Amino acid sequence: MFADATPVRLVIPSISVDARVESRGLTRSKNLDTALDYHNVAWYDLGPRPGEAGNAIINGHVNWWTGNAVFTYLARVRLGDSIEVLRADGTTVSFRVTAKRVVAANARVASLFAPSAVPSLTLITCTGVWDALTFSDTQRLLVSAVLA
Repeated sequence: MFADATPVRLVIPSISVDARVESRGLTRSKNLDTALDYHNVAWYDLGPRPGEAGNAIINGHVNWWTGNAVFTYLARVRLGDSIEVLRADGTTVSFRVTAKRVVAANARVASLFAPSAVPSLTLITCTGVWDALTFSDTQRLLVSAVLA
């Protein structure tokens, strides 16, 4: 029997996140798909699972029309903070935040998808200013982490 490394929960103690993980792919316009429930996060299931070689990507909403969402406080994480991913097989993979950066909302950051032997994790959410024409914030916050 093999272990199922599919992520099922994301825990970030420093900002009180304990969220269910939804497996999602790409939208028709080739953007990362988001969680159906704004309390949950979305794992990009066409890439590596957290803890496997390569960069696992998890995104979440920063807010919702009703108020706060799963990553409302993601900008508050600090370098060195812990991120834990619980997997379907009951194991936990721990990561440590190593960097934060902001990019344009329409940026195509190739390094997020580059092959690597090193397991890493990137969390993504919206930031910047709301653009009523695109129904999106103008920037994205990327939080990078490595195995702890």
